[in-house]
Amino acid sequence: MMIGERKCYQELIAAEAVYHQKCSTLFRTRKDRSDKGETPSKVQNRGRQLNDQRKHAFKMVTKYIEQNGHLHISIQELTDKMKEHVDDASDVFVGKHMKMRLVDHFGDKIFIAELNGRKDIVSLSCSASKIIYDFHKEKQENDTEAEKSRIIQTAARLVQNDIESIEADTSKYPSSADLESVSKCVEYVPDSLMSFLNKLIDGKSLSKAALGQAIVQSVCSASVIAPMQIALAVQMHQNFGSRFLIDTLHELGFCSSYREVLRYERNAATAQNLEIPESSDERFVQFMADNVDHNSRKMDGLNTFHGMGIMAAVNPARKYHKIIPRKTVSTADIVAASRIGIHYKQPVVNHDLTFRQLPLQISDDCWSNIDIL
Repeated sequence: MMIGERKCYQELIAAEAVYHQKCSTLFRTRKDRSDKGETPSKVQNRGRQLNDQRKHAFKMVTKYIEQNGHLHISIQELTDKMKEHVDDASDVFVGKHMKMRLVDHFGDKIFIAELNGRKDIVSLSCSASKIIYDFHKEKQENDTEAEKSRIIQTAARLVQNDIESIEADTSKYPSSADLESVSKCVEYVPDSLMSFLNKLIDGKSLSKAALGQAIVQSVCSASVIAPMQIALAVQMHQNFGSRFLIDTLHELGFCSSYREVLRYERNAATAQNLEIPESSDERFVQFMADNVDHNSRKMDGLNTFHGMGIMAAVNPARKYHKIIPRKTVSTADIVAASRIGIHYKQPVVNHDLTFRQLPLQISDDCWSNIDIL
């Protein structure tokens, strides 16, 4: 293997470790190198070295990460990107070797983790001071339009950096507490982006919060679920039930997708279960039920469905914030969470019950109460 290189690798194949032919012979024949008169100084720089093409290909990969680090790129995508700049596919870095090279190059600025079920996702962090430093380090343009473009791009990088710094948890959906006031909606938007919107738009804070959250969702589409985005999609589904309407608004960047709405409702159904929040003897609970039938009349009697939906209304009302997890829910999970057992109870027969005989003659005064009868 590489002699004189004091590094520890857990996977030799991924590290591209190879035996020198002479070393392999010495190892297998159990001979000492000193027998051949070979000194360590002669074997310091042996092993597979990076050729110019591989260096250039990896440099293009690092440049691609610097330009698109906010997109959450996978290691496999970086390997494919490196293949575009080499003639021999065996020259690319794969798996752990690629991660090792990236960590050596970027240091603490790079993060490699699992995101939304996808493994080995690469993202790059950058501080505001570094962006401002790069701005002043660049040569100032003499052309006014070019200088204006440079300033705008730097401002966009600063806002983008603040958006990517939002601590978001995609394992659960935003709660109603995130939408209970306009100030709550505004708090979700980074200060830099809100300052930009306040300077650009003269309008209500709610509209600025909506535009701000839409921008946040567009920048970090895979790692963020903006409260107003999912709330608007759920409201449209409740009021209109139109997939076309929701997906159209989603394409325009105003709300979550129809698929996300269905996922939210399935999770909400299992999270609510049969629990009535904060019920007590001081509160009145009214149950309302109605049946639902699908294909109730068929000649073969197959694939029919008869069910009943039940809801409970509690008075006096009280605000209730429940965290809805975001996971994959099957139909069996929904059935198990919402099934109500049917219990049969034998009727109590009272043999002492007697009925008084009605009078045969009914007076005119009785007709006024005939509706009671």
